[in-house]
Amino acid sequence: MEMIMTEELKNAIHKVGELIRNDPRYAEMVRTSAEYTNNVNINKQLDEYSALQATLSSEYEKQDFDESVVKPIQTRMNELYTSVINDPAYVNFKEASEAYTELTDAVYAELEYSVTGNRRAECTHDCSTCHGCD
Repeated sequence: MEMIMTEELKNAIHKVGELIRNDPRYAEMVRTSAEYTNNVNINKQLDEYSALQATLSSEYEKQDFDESVVKPIQTRMNELYTSVINDPAYVNFKEASEAYTELTDAVYAELEYSVTGNRRAECTHDCSTCHGCD
């Protein structure tokens, strides 16, 4: 079997991985992930949400589903969703995850630049402003 990466390349990648692991954004993402994952209140709400979703799916499978059954289920699901996304454990995890993703995206972009010599332009989502990759 052909070796895809040299040991030198693997070692360089592991060094970058070590630097990322030592970055406070990684530690914060891991910490907040554990808080979110182990949050008893959120887990209860997610379990209830899943059960309601299954009930709602079953109701929608009926040829003539009953709106008086569907509406309260949808209302409760919306309440649960809002409660979870406003819970500080979720908010903190989401913010930490976004910061970590921003870091890893920057690392990947820098790696691409170091290989190709081209730096990705920031996308404005307005094609009239695009000058392509620098």
